[in-house]
Amino acid sequence: MTASVALSIDDPVVAPGEDVHVTATVSGEGAQGLRVVLFYTNEYLSPGVSTSTPAGGGDSFLELATDAAVAASDGPQEQHEAVVVVASAGSTAADGPLAGEHRLRLPVPGDAPSSAGTLVRWQVRATLE
Repeated sequence: MTASVALSIDDPVVAPGEDVHVTATVSGEGAQGLRVVLFYTNEYLSPGVSTSTPAGGGDSFLELATDAAVAASDGPQEQHEAVVVVASAGSTAADGPLAGEHRLRLPVPGDAPSSAGTLVRWQVRATLE
């Protein structure tokens, strides 16, 4: 039997500066490690100007347009999507049996946006190694 993982998040509404608590339930055998990533997707309109900016501290950040550029545009606008990884946590088989429940705490940066319907969607994703 190969290993699989199921995720549940305590509260899907995310606020800046708070922690997101995730339960990762690993079943089966063969996995040596578990990594859970917290990220948000931000959808917005822009005048079509795209730039890519890396963030520090190992986070991934993609900025497609600034709010000022969107507000200054009188022409046709394009819809863009930015995906921002803000935290990750994990567990390994060296910490004990990997199969079973793992409670993980993922901190949300104080400058991160709050959940906002379909415009800002917070998600978690798990990978088994």
